[in-house]
Amino acid sequence: MKHTTILFLLALLMGCQTSGEQTASRADETTDKLEPLLGTWVKVGPSGPVHLEFSSDSTVQGDFGGDGAIDITSRFILDGNEISFQDRSGRTCPEKGKYQIDIQDHYLAFNIIQDECIGRVQTTLGFWTRMDHAERVKDLEAQMAQSHDPALSLTRGRVYLALGETEKARADFDHYLAHDTTDARAYVNRAATRFPDDMMGIIHDCDRATAIDPNLTNAYFLRGLALKSLRNPKRACSDFQRAIELGFTLLQSAEKASCADYWENG
Repeated sequence: MKHTTILFLLALLMGCQTSGEQTASRADETTDKLEPLLGTWVKVGPSGPVHLEFSSDSTVQGDFGGDGAIDITSRFILDGNEISFQDRSGRTCPEKGKYQIDIQDHYLAFNIIQDECIGRVQTTLGFWTRMDHAERVKDLEAQMAQSHDPALSLTRGRVYLALGETEKARADFDHYLAHDTTDARAYVNRAATRFPDDMMGIIHDCDRATAIDPNLTNAYFLRGLALKSLRNPKRACSDFQRAIELGFTLLQSAEKASCADYWENG
């Protein structure tokens, strides 16, 4: 079970001429909506780079080994800031998965809403960046040289987080949070850079995050992992239970054994 939770960390979707014109219009609208998502995104985990390539036909292909081989093909539906996946071929999960999605120029982020598939959660959750990330970092640095906007540090930190460069990411989050102490998600971002050496720092950051926003699933999840590592199973299981209530239902089975003494009907 410990191995399972660590993997979570290392750790988120038409007859007549008139109707034909309407169909074309709808297709154009769909393409416009998808445009910021299309193309290839990358993130770097403990086993190396992982790629997702989103296409305008609403399919996404995943290369989990960074070797150019397609390991999975899924259909996706993008609805506002939510995206749903239904695997079609490869290392498939039978159930659908739903995530909150944040699409920015320099990064893409997935936060779990509902997914019972461990493999997809491990692969999807977190931050992704574009293949030309080195050029995007240079672009951000050029902007930072001309501007004192701390939001640029937050953006660069999230790109670094996608690339697995946690020390660089933490420095950027430190700078940003020195200027804005009200951004709950930024505290969770910084907490994610502290594994595996600073469990008390994780707890501190997640305490700040939940005080600002009591509905941040990942704050409870990360704090629960830190508390579990510090041998405080009662508080850890309380945080895991709150994360489950907020949608991280996979923890119900992943932590069942370790939390049996603390969960009702455990």
